[in-house]
Amino acid sequence: MPATRSSFKRRIVVLVFAAIAAAAYRFWPVEQPVTNDAVRRPVIALLVLENLNKQPELDFLSNALSRETTAKVGQLFSGNLDVIAYRSVAVYRETRKSLHQIGRELQVDYILRGGIRKDSHRVHITTELIRVSDESRLWSTDYDSVLEDVSDAQNEIIDKLATTLGTKVNPADREALNRAGTNDAEAREAFLHGVDQIESQDEAEVKKAIVSFGKAVKADPSYSRAYAALAEAELRQKGQYEPAEQYARRALDLTTAIPQAHVVMGEILLKHRNDPEGAEKELKTAVALNENDAEAQLRYAEFLLLTRRLDDAQLQIQRARRLDPFSIEPNLMFGRILTEAKLYDQAVEQLGQTVSLDRNSAEIRFYLGQAYLARAMNDDAIREFQRAVSFGPDTPQYIAALGEAYAAARRFDEARMQLQALKDLARKRPVPPELIESLSRRVTPS
Repeated sequence: MPATRSSFKRRIVVLVFAAIAAAAYRFWPVEQPVTNDAVRRPVIALLVLENLNKQPELDFLSNALSRETTAKVGQLFSGNLDVIAYRSVAVYRETRKSLHQIGRELQVDYILRGGIRKDSHRVHITTELIRVSDESRLWSTDYDSVLEDVSDAQNEIIDKLATTLGTKVNPADREALNRAGTNDAEAREAFLHGVDQIESQDEAEVKKAIVSFGKAVKADPSYSRAYAALAEAELRQKGQYEPAEQYARRALDLTTAIPQAHVVMGEILLKHRNDPEGAEKELKTAVALNENDAEAQLRYAEFLLLTRRLDDAQLQIQRARRLDPFSIEPNLMFGRILTEAKLYDQAVEQLGQTVSLDRNSAEIRFYLGQAYLARAMNDDAIREFQRAVSFGPDTPQYIAALGEAYAAARRFDEARMQLQALKDLARKRPVPPELIESLSRRVTPS
């Protein structure tokens, strides 16, 4: 009997240790291979080049060259370096903030700053790379050139960055981007004017950009980058899909290396050609070409939202927000995605923060109102929709939303007033009939 009891105890001990070993095997951290995604990439901000001429009519040159250099650096270092988008960097134009403060706000490791001076047909560009942690200057460049050869200055910056980062730039990628440019001075200057003009959301400026890009491709019919920019400008001008598609296809015929052309084609295929599969292919190509292209990241997130892939959309929009933290669109898109995912509390918080970027934006107020309405916070929704209507009068969606909020709050007389406002508006301009039909059903109390 004692021997049997001893044997039994041994078996119990063995079983206990076996269980412990199994648990340890299951939960013990397993060493994973290190991937590029697992390692934090260095982050850089290219500040807008200072206009050393101090002549407002030459602001376009410093603005456009800064934006173009940001895009080129971002694409050639895609996967190795995170590059903050031009729009978020542009808020520091003529700032008095220290480099340390800018670096902290943008969460970057390096800042590239400099200036540009134009003398007759020549431009003089100076730049320096600053390490944010100790504000030390790592290197500087001083370049004198004619405007059409300014890409040589960009290439020098790229080479010095590659040395600093201990990485290499693919010569074929660099050559592809260079071929997308032009050696024609007239085309180059017209293009830079257009780049500066299209940055504005003003309709009149977008029309000017179309004229400028048109001059660029007329001066150099093989100017791929200008065709891509012209396609985007046409798309912004009240959704001119046909000419936008024509110019985007021309850009892609010349070279497939420009993400902007793929983004435009993606939007056209999704919203005009009803080809979501083709649209996704174009948008994924754009993102693959330049992981630092915040616009491509944003448009792909929008595609994922529209196709109801909300988990993927949340992941995608976070990348755009990291690259472009101070722009309205990626922050607004994040709020929209959270609302559609029924994460209403998070959506209200996110859109409330987005309001601080532009308190007079009707669009932000509209989507914040939608989040409040979904959260059954009817009074808050009414307040935001009222603001949307005041900032964007005669917008059918805003009027209908305000009526829906009044109906949800059982304020039916006020809801009927919005219904009548919609009907009056429909006599002046097209109003989606489903807006009138939906609100008509809501204004009658059950």
